[in-house]
Order: sequence, then C-alpha cells, then structure tokens
Amino acid sequence: MFWRRKSRDDLAIEVAKDKRASFRVQPPLDAPLIFYVGREAYQVSDVSAGGASFVAPPGATLGEVLTIRFRLPYSGVAIQTRFKVRGFREGVISGAFEGLSASDQENIHQYALEVQKIEARKRKRATRRGGMGRPRT
Repeated sequence: MFWRRKSRDDLAIEVAKDKRASFRVQPPLDAPLIFYVGREAYQVSDVSAGGASFVAPPGATLGEVLTIRFRLPYSGVAIQTRFKVRGFREGVISGAFEGLSASDQENIHQYALEVQKIEARKRKRATRRGGMGRPRT
C-alpha cells in the first residue's frame, strides 16, 4: 500500500494487487541493505516487513531457517531475526522473516516508505530537468 497524489488537493491510497501483505522495495544502490549470515555479508535485492530476497549463501537449502542481522539505512536500526528460505532463482534466495517483532516490522515499513519518498524526489527532479537527467543548457 502506498500514497499517490491524484491532484494537488487530495490523496488516494492504492493497494497492490499481489499476495504480499507488505510493500516491497529495492534498496537504492547508494544506500545498500546488507544481510549478515554468520560472518558473511550479502546484498539485499528487495525487502518488505514480511521478507526479502538476497544473494544466496553457499549451501542454503529450501526450507532452511537462517539467522540474519542487518542495520537499516537512514535510521540505523539494528535487527536480528530468523529467515525461512522459500525460493531460489538465479543465485538469489527469497523468503520470510520469522519471529520479527511488531516494532521491527514497523521499522522496516518506515524504511520502505523512506525509499519510496527518495525515489519520488529523484523522479520529480528528473522531470523538472526535462527528462532523465539531461543537463541544462
């Protein structure tokens, strides 16, 4: 779910038409989200309050439960939780968080909202410049 401005005076709520209960975002390249499994670091492809996708640790298996740690960019909130592997695709695993506290779920929701705001500002700036980053002359 996310906010979308219909006009200058009113806002509308759009609900995604997929099965996920939480909005999923891709961490920006200039502020990557990194999961730690043991001592190894893995870059996250996308994340929501319900789960994530990231580069598969060697030996990870379908159904396995991993303990992961990460620090959210922007807020610096540190989270440790369990992650159940539910899928593999081209060297990336996807799965669900297990036992995530309500406050950590909210922290991830806030992170997703911040990523959306930053992306919207980038799109707005590009539009003002007359296109995708075209320099002014």
